[in-house]
Amino acid sequence: MGYIRLNTSDYPIVVTEMVGDFSVKQAEEYCTELELLGERGQRIGAITDLSRTSVPSLKVRGVLRKFTQEHQRISDRTTVCSAIVLKSAAIKMVVSAIFLVVRTAYPQKAFSQLEHAQVWVQEQMQQAQDAA
Repeated sequence: MGYIRLNTSDYPIVVTEMVGDFSVKQAEEYCTELELLGERGQRIGAITDLSRTSVPSLKVRGVLRKFTQEHQRISDRTTVCSAIVLKSAAIKMVVSAIFLVVRTAYPQKAFSQLEHAQVWVQEQMQQAQDAA
């Protein structure tokens, strides 16, 4: 069994770690954590690390999709940038292409290494702070 962990140790940079196969209950608990984080109202840099997981089940994807749709306005207001870490270069290319089509209120970028995503998010956060 896998897990979803919301790592806020470098807040306002928030890293979601998705490892292995996780359950609907774990996805729901993760969504609750995200909701509480959004209630803080502070702008964040988000990193989602999918490099150690497989495609979630249809039910888990449904929970995550529903949460994303219901909280899009909050996300648009509180997210400075979003990075996603993927294990496959081919998947990274597909996600990058999707990012070109599906626009958000904040920049998004796909990476193959967590360290590169962290550097990019830190740069984006600094630019946002300098612009404020």
